[in-house]
Amino acid sequence: MKKTCFAGAVVLASVLSACSGASPANSPSPHLPPPSSPAAPTSPPSSVLGIWKGTYTCQQGLTGLTLDIAQAQGNDAGLDAEFDFYAVAANPGVPSGRGTQRGTYTAGRLILTWQAFTTQPAGYGGVNLNGSLTGSGTTQTLSGTVAAVSGGTACTTFSLTRTSSTGTSANG
Repeated sequence: MKKTCFAGAVVLASVLSACSGASPANSPSPHLPPPSSPAAPTSPPSSVLGIWKGTYTCQQGLTGLTLDIAQAQGNDAGLDAEFDFYAVAANPGVPSGRGTQRGTYTAGRLILTWQAFTTQPAGYGGVNLNGSLTGSGTTQTLSGTVAAVSGGTACTTFSLTRTSSTGTSANG
């Protein structure tokens, strides 16, 4: 008799899921409300506007980075950035260079995509940044991953701290 009850429960669950379009394993309990997913927090682009300094790591090793992020001209949700890289004490042989990036800051994620070099050292390619903002006030940090535009795997991470909340970038 237990087998019949169990089989009946499986059949009932299958019938109910067929009517609702859900699979039995993923069906919510009939006694509990369905789970709700919280809305993604919105983050105004102004949260990341300004000048950020720190380092990133790619094939050349640890490299200094100043990132100047500004609101894109005519695009409330878009960002433009000046990407300046240079040698640091731990890696004095890195040449200086500069490029532009364009991107967004949404739901706590910063995504900047390489646009063009304005000063390109020989053998260097552009990079994309994907990161998040942590902290508040004068202790804000932008950190995440660096990806070479060429698709190489030699780039890893970046970490920047805010030095000014007013950017000067005008890429647009």
